[in-house]
Parts: sequence; C-alpha cells; structure tokens
Amino acid sequence: MIMSLSRSFSVARLLTVGAAVAVIASGCAKTPPDTSLPGGGTGGASADAAVDAPKDAVFDLATAPLAGTVTLPLAGAHDIQPLAFGQNYWNWEPTWGNAVNGTEGLVKAAGVRVIRSGGANNELETPDPFSNTQLDQFVAYCKAAGAEPLLQVSLVKNAAGAPATAADAAAMVTYANVTMGYGIKYWSIGNEPDLYTTQALQPATYAATDYCTTFRAYVTAMKAADPSIHILGPELSWKYVTGTGNDWLTPFLDGCKDVVDVVSVHRYPFAPAQATMAGALGDASAYRQVVRMLRKNLDGHGMTATPLAITEEHITYDGTPALSTMTASPQTFYAGLWAADVMGVALEENLWTGAFWHIADSASGWKLAFIIGTTPAPTYYAMKTVATNFSGKMLVPTGVPAGFSVYASRDDAAAKTVVMVLNKTGAPARLALAFDTGSPVELGFPEDSLTLLTFTDGTLAPALLRYTKDLADAGLPPAVVQ
Repeated sequence: MIMSLSRSFSVARLLTVGAAVAVIASGCAKTPPDTSLPGGGTGGASADAAVDAPKDAVFDLATAPLAGTVTLPLAGAHDIQPLAFGQNYWNWEPTWGNAVNGTEGLVKAAGVRVIRSGGANNELETPDPFSNTQLDQFVAYCKAAGAEPLLQVSLVKNAAGAPATAADAAAMVTYANVTMGYGIKYWSIGNEPDLYTTQALQPATYAATDYCTTFRAYVTAMKAADPSIHILGPELSWKYVTGTGNDWLTPFLDGCKDVVDVVSVHRYPFAPAQATMAGALGDASAYRQVVRMLRKNLDGHGMTATPLAITEEHITYDGTPALSTMTASPQTFYAGLWAADVMGVALEENLWTGAFWHIADSASGWKLAFIIGTTPAPTYYAMKTVATNFSGKMLVPTGVPAGFSVYASRDDAAAKTVVMVLNKTGAPARLALAFDTGSPVELGFPEDSLTLLTFTDGTLAPALLRYTKDLADAGLPPAVVQ
C-alpha cells in the first residue's frame, strides 16, 4: 500500500438446522488519518463472544429451494501454508496517533500468522521515521500477537532522511538479527516500485530492470549480514499483468528470479466508488484468475517451487471516510463477505500469505482497518472465522452452484472437517454437502450470509457459526446457531 470425515449424525435433524475481470487498482496513496480520537486498547465488542443470533437473523430454512450438491472429496487436498493469514502494521506513527497500539490481543485472537511492517510510510520515513526504536516496538507487537514479523527495507529514504542504500538495509538486518537477536526471517525490499515514476520518486525512464539491479544489490548486502533471511519482492502495486505494457513482473523475474525467495505483489480490486455489494460478492473469481496468472508466470520462469504472496490487499485502496459510503466499503458487512471469499480462494490457490491492509485506524480516521478505534469491523470477524478454524489440508469442493462459495479444510489431528458456505444469491437456499463417506447432508443458508460448519468425528451434527448483515448492523460477532 501507499490466506477422512467420519460422521454418524442424523440427516433429518440437519434439515431443520439453521435458524440461515478484476479492476486492478492503479495506486494506493495514503493521506494522514484524523487523530482527534487516537486508537488504543482492546475494548469494544468482544471478538470471542458467542452470542445468540438476533431474532431477525434466525430463519426457518427447511423449505428453502435446493440450489445444488457440493462434493468435498479428500483427493487433491493440500497442506495449508503456515503463514497463510496475514495483516499489515500501519498507523504505528506517533504523529498519527499510533492507532495500532493496544490491538495485539485482538490480532492474536484473530489467528494472524504474519504481520508486515511496510508501505509508503516506511519507504518515505514520514510522518515519522521507522527508526530502531520503531523496529523494536514492531517486533514486540508481533511477539505479543503471536505472529511472524515481515519487515520492509526502504529504497527511498533511510531513517535519517538521506537517500537509502543497500548498506542501510544491511545495517537494519544487522541491528535486528545480530545486535538484538530478533531472528527476523522475512524481509522485503521497497514498496510498489512500479509507482515510483508517477510519485516522482524516480525519473520517467526508471523501469523494472532498474529495480531488479537495485534489488540484487540489496539482497547481496542483506544476506551478507545474515545469510539465513528470506527476501520477498517485487511488491508491485498493480503492474503485473502478463501480455500488456503494464508488466513489471516478467522483466523482474527475468533478471532476479535467482535472488528472490518469495514473489510478492499487492491487490486492490476497486476504486472507492466501485466498492459495491455486487462487486464484493463477485470478485472471488477475478481474484482466482489473478493468482493463477501470477502462478503461471512464475512457473514459466522455472520457479515452480517459489512461493507466491499477496502482501497487501483490501476491497479498495482508499479509506477516506467521505468516500467510504458504498454498500461494500471497507468497514461494511459486504466487505467482510469479500474478505472471507478471497481468503478461501487464497487458501485453495496455496498462497504463501494473503495479508490485508491493515490492522487499525482511529475511530474518526481512515476506514480501511479491520479494527476501528477499539471495535472490530465485519472484516475482522470474517478474517477471524477463517483463520482460527481452517487448519490441516484444504479440500477442493466441486459442483458449487452459482451464487455460492464453498471452502473446506480437513484436520486429521483435530479429527474435524470445517466447511464455510457463503450464500451470495440474495435469497435463502439449501445445499447438499457430499463427503467421501455417508449420504449427502442438506442444510439451509440465509441470503447474503457466512456460515461455518464444523464436523467433528463421531458427533451427531455439525457445530454452526453464522454471520449475517443483521448481526453486523448490531455490532455483533458471528453467532452460534443452536
């Protein structure tokens, strides 16, 4: 910015259960948030509360039409990446009120596995420099949140405000991993270099090959300081579409594939005015196409074993409050459904991580964050639902009807299978879920809803957790369905 079912339950009982191509953003410039109400603390709605669904969020779905049968075979399952669930650490700046302060508990509860400190602010060292003191605070935050740190080094300015160099990057690695012994494994180099010319940070002639030359020099210096580190790049904003004039990724891979450990880009599919309900509910297929296009490019460069990451993503790149008035603006329920949907795709497509932008904003500031002030937004609850429940191996559902998304994982160690169903049709409907053993199980799902089903081996029925717009509008987390 500027992822073998053993069942012996009653199908009759389950019949009555249930009370329920992408526009790639051309930039992500940020403006200072309003700091009149600085964030902090872990108050607000509890992220862990199990509440009864409001009456108007409870439906009799036994007679809803059957939309189709979804098959969830074990064949083709793959391990979930250990750092699949990511977030971005922004609003750490004292000048902007340090909104991220005190949110560690909520972030840990949400199951976040990797936190990136990066973006234009770390690159430009504004409004406050990312000094060693800030680095210390970031590492302490990650430890408290139980997440792996990912740290960006600057290509523009160093903490003293002078032009950044490879020696500065090596000094940061030395301080973190040699002097302090933090053992930070993951590092990235620069932020959205494909925008440097439009931001007047580089001359008009600056190209992907120039970035690659600098990238290689940085990698050499940084790994001389600590050979064990892993480097991410090129952290492109949007210029990675193959076969077009807007492709910085191919020339970067041509020249630097041997010195990058994880290939990383950013994705913001909509401008603020296009963050509509229809856009949010329909973006998953475009997301999958983008990921597969990227993967194909890597594989074509012989990088079949190189991980792919999206280290910044949200439904839009602009959280200006005056523009955050659409049905799927970042703080809304439909943005939450979008987040759950793209997390499911990211897991199925085996991304190294899908890291959302970003953790926290002040109550009266930007609206991109998953925690606003001290209150979790619907995107937070969606992220938590996926990250704390999906484990083991991702299954590959087939037969998912139009208007639905279905994602599933199988954890043999925990003896459970988890299925997430997003009904995006605008009307109540039933699905039949067919596993490798036993008869298909039919369940009903309310319109525009997220339902998580946990099938524990040997139990009579799945545990159901549901999130609807009624709950979101009431400021409540997903509810257990009895």
